[in-house]
Amino acid sequence: MRTVRMVTAIPKALAMELREKKRIINFNTLPQLHPKLIDSIKKYFEEVVGYHDSPIACLSRVGHKDSTIKSIGASVCDFIPVKANDSVVLELNMPEDCIVSIGYEDLLNFSRDLTDCNGDRVAENDTLAYFLDFLSVGLGDGCSDTISFVPFIEMEKCQFFAILDNSFGMADFNLPGVEQVSLHELNTFI
Repeated sequence: MRTVRMVTAIPKALAMELREKKRIINFNTLPQLHPKLIDSIKKYFEEVVGYHDSPIACLSRVGHKDSTIKSIGASVCDFIPVKANDSVVLELNMPEDCIVSIGYEDLLNFSRDLTDCNGDRVAENDTLAYFLDFLSVGLGDGCSDTISFVPFIEMEKCQFFAILDNSFGMADFNLPGVEQVSLHELNTFI
């Protein structure tokens, strides 16, 4: 099974939990999405991938496909939406069959569509049924705005991490067995 390099950002408090428990599950990295959409992704994970935990959003590329957050350092150009202060960026390797992907713009559009349903259950069910057709296991169709979801984050799958604090420097924090890198600036948040 092919492994894919993924990047996500989580609050520093959750990274501390990862350090203690070695695994994070059921953390919503995209709280701006309609809750029924998150539930639908979770159900897709259960039925197709076999995991029942809430999905954690990730990006499957950092700058260039073959780059790592260590090798591109300050030129990191894509991140999950997150408040930069007191967050940790993680790079992890995940089996491709544990990844579910969709175009980010499609995801946002479906979230807006569900909000526009105003509680109309028939319209919501139709929207969610159509939404499932856009999800795929793996990295999807390779569109430029692909966002992916993983069922968990495990310490042993993490390769690098960076602390995002006010100075974007090396903060006093460690994840045993995971190399810390410094990110001096972020160019873009999507």
